Amino acid sequence: MGINFKFYSFDELSTQQLYDALELRQVVFTLEQNSVWVDLDNKDQDSMHLLGFDKNNKLVAYGRVSPSGVCGENISLNRIVVRKSDRGSGLGQEVMKHLLSHVAENYPSDSIEIEAIHYLKKFYEKFGFSAISEKHKGAADWYYYDMIKKPE
Repeated sequence: MGINFKFYSFDELSTQQLYDALELRQVVFTLEQNSVWVDLDNKDQDSMHLLGFDKNNKLVAYGRVSPSGVCGENISLNRIVVRKSDRGSGLGQEVMKHLLSHVAENYPSDSIEIEAIHYLKKFYEKFGFSAISEKHKGAADWYYYDMIKKPE
């Protein structure tokens, strides 16, 4: 696949990396999903950011790890995204493996929560997440499940 993954704190992100991450999030979460909501939630500053760049140094994947207390009572994986042109290649699974590995190394005894858009519920179940809510309406009329993964 040839993707270069690396974690950054907010302060470690260059201006270009931050721009690329916010652009990818906007393209997918606002334009592709036709969802009008505020992505900038003041949680980026306290989170770790996984960036995945292809061989041309183009950002193709992103995910955010928020410590307990930032997005909820548990560690939270959120803003997970793969550029449309790179979907179906297994890249989403690679993103999840990196995110979960980071949590296992840094927060081994903590549960992990995720708010999964309804059509990705089975995807997250493959990584050990279980739904803890009924399907509910979230941003711009999309349906979500609250899910959790207990520490191993």
